Amino acid sequence: MDQRRLRVLIASYNTALQGNKGLPQDLVEWLTPALSPTHSLPAEDQEPPDFVAVGFQELLPLQLGLAGFSGSVLSTRDALIRDQLEKNLSLSSSEPQKYSLVAKYARVGIALLVYAREGTVSGRIRDVQVRGVGCGHMGMGNKGAVGVRFRLSPEDGEGEGEIFTFVTAHLAAHTYNLSQRLRDFQTIVSQLLFSPVDGTTAPSQIYATSHLFLFGDLNFRLSQAPESSQLLSQDGREQLREYDQLYMAKEAGRTLHGLQEGEFWRFRPTYKYVLGSEDQYYGKRTPSWTDRILFASHDDVPIKPLIYTSIQSYTTSDHKPVMALLLLPPSVPEAKAPLIDERAPYPVSRNALLWSIVGTSLDRVVGYAWCVLWFAGGGRTGLGLVAVLAVMGISMWWFGVFG
Repeated sequence: MDQRRLRVLIASYNTALQGNKGLPQDLVEWLTPALSPTHSLPAEDQEPPDFVAVGFQELLPLQLGLAGFSGSVLSTRDALIRDQLEKNLSLSSSEPQKYSLVAKYARVGIALLVYAREGTVSGRIRDVQVRGVGCGHMGMGNKGAVGVRFRLSPEDGEGEGEIFTFVTAHLAAHTYNLSQRLRDFQTIVSQLLFSPVDGTTAPSQIYATSHLFLFGDLNFRLSQAPESSQLLSQDGREQLREYDQLYMAKEAGRTLHGLQEGEFWRFRPTYKYVLGSEDQYYGKRTPSWTDRILFASHDDVPIKPLIYTSIQSYTTSDHKPVMALLLLPPSVPEAKAPLIDERAPYPVSRNALLWSIVGTSLDRVVGYAWCVLWFAGGGRTGLGLVAVLAVMGISMWWFGVFG
């Protein structure tokens, strides 16, 4: 059994509905952190990651996402990410680095792309699955999550290997909506379902895995507005941890059960910034760590965060992207890797399929109607509504006079 410890890079960014305009062309600091002078990693930790998972929220304008028009933006992101990964990692390595796309999937504006490093893990990936769930009204996908799951066969080919599950999410907004965020997580656990695992017949939840990574714009806020001076120092930010809704809810056992996180207070709150600014917060919002990366493993040896930070230099969104470089426990010697299933806090929803059908259908109906108004108004929905009503009125008058 392979005892080499795998490295996983997780990256998440809410790009504020900007489509292809929402991502800089230079992704070194975000996706290849070991090359950045900001992070002084020891030589043994500078090896390229084996897996790279990139999550986006608010990938494109909402009406286009609801209508299912995310394909072109997702393909553009895929091409840019792979180009940047391979080019920059190859410059720092003694040999070219190549990454294969394991899967890409989007539900409305929530998108996930997962890559595997060739030469270490890409040839051992089996049973790839993608799923999505809506947490919006009636199961709509304006809020929710998408997931990618696969099995990694052992290097020696003996045994079933370990299961990896990546989930990126966008939960309910606003400080007062804490209860809804907790319900959103419950919906994800109960309704983001994959095929049955080893010897079972029921759909499997996100916890039925060897390693779980959950990340995105989780939208948890600070319950108390910080002093400006607290945001500037690590000691000051550590004091704010006690007012972080996610930290408090996890400590009380109310959400993200069994998941761990690095020291998020080491970087500045990731929301809400003035567009175009590296460090100026929008005055009408309480600065908060809305963008987070959490993880869990079946193994007693915990996942070790080598890096967990935000990227302040990205200024096209009111969020800052976050990334984590994680060192996994050694692969287990058992033929069948254990799962972390016992930590699942909620049962499978018997209505998951029904809500999926209803939510996806509503996405399309609302999205297509909104797009018609948007295009009719030249990019302004209100003007489009006036234009459509005017055409309808003229048509009714015409047929009333000449019909």
